[in-house]
Amino acid sequence: MELGANDRTLQQILQDEHEHDLFVNRFLYDRDPDQAKEIVDALADRTLLTAKHEKFLEKTRVEYNRRRAEVQKVQEMFDEEHIKRIAEVDPRIQEIIGQIGAQKATELIDEQFEELAIADGKTFDKIVKSLQSIKEIHGAEITIGLDRHVKETLQQYGISETKYFEATKPGETFETQRNLSKLVAEQYPWYKKAIDFGGWLSGRAGEKLYSNFEDQMTFLKECDKHFGAIGKMLQGTLNGDVRLAIQKYMLEGGSIREKSKEDTIRTIEDYRSVKAALDPAGRPQRWEEYKKAELQRRNIKDISKQPALQEQIKETFANREFKSQNQNRYKASGVIAALIALLFAALGPATKKDIKNSLAF
Repeated sequence: MELGANDRTLQQILQDEHEHDLFVNRFLYDRDPDQAKEIVDALADRTLLTAKHEKFLEKTRVEYNRRRAEVQKVQEMFDEEHIKRIAEVDPRIQEIIGQIGAQKATELIDEQFEELAIADGKTFDKIVKSLQSIKEIHGAEITIGLDRHVKETLQQYGISETKYFEATKPGETFETQRNLSKLVAEQYPWYKKAIDFGGWLSGRAGEKLYSNFEDQMTFLKECDKHFGAIGKMLQGTLNGDVRLAIQKYMLEGGSIREKSKEDTIRTIEDYRSVKAALDPAGRPQRWEEYKKAELQRRNIKDISKQPALQEQIKETFANREFKSQNQNRYKASGVIAALIALLFAALGPATKKDIKNSLAF
């Protein structure tokens, strides 16, 4: 496959926040969780990677670029007509179209293809296979020939495609066959109507049209199986965050992609900052920086004679340090989520009193 713009270097991948998140937290972690944690920790600490790590990174980079190119091809293949057909057989997807429209729903599904391709390659491959099957059915000589035959037959009887569509709405039922026979009879000139005793001529023509319609439905049902399978697999990606992003778009518009929240840890640089903020060994330096900034902000030259204010500043800093120990405060995924969990497990909680007692002016 020609990679084109998807042939990215590691520098290009890691300098783009979205690509960085996909590559590190999903693709790298999915390939080898242990190596991924070792690599991210080393990069965060600015220590030299081993030859094994560098080889693994290069191999994964090549695989990642190929997968991103595959995603782009699928996104080009998938359009609004696909999402509308999926919605016809999947109520959950229909609800999304009702909330944000077919165009935005298509954009949303395009984003889900990214997530699936990187985090769940097996499911993505199944979706690709279903899309290819749909394309093959539509492009098959027998399907094209049938569509051409139906159009020619409709022209022969003077029936528009719109009227044909309306007549066949009931599906494969006797009502549809009756509708088609009636439609044929309506187009007959006076002399044909005169000899159409009891609907004999129009009835046979209706049977012919109905037989063609049944053949069309056979191919549509086969396509619907694949559309239904795609819808079912896509439902697995519609988690709470995605649904919240949909609600946000419904109310505010703008981009449907969930915006980064405060304390969302996506990149190695984010992880480095959190690690530095949590390290007890760095607390004295953090305290000195905080104390200096507070005294400047309050324009205090000598605080030695204000013990109450000293206690207040200590209390505020201790509260901030203690709050930073709340693991649930941080939103992360993949390898960084795993490392954050290990970091908190290794640190162990310190009480606000412990932190305050360690501080001095």
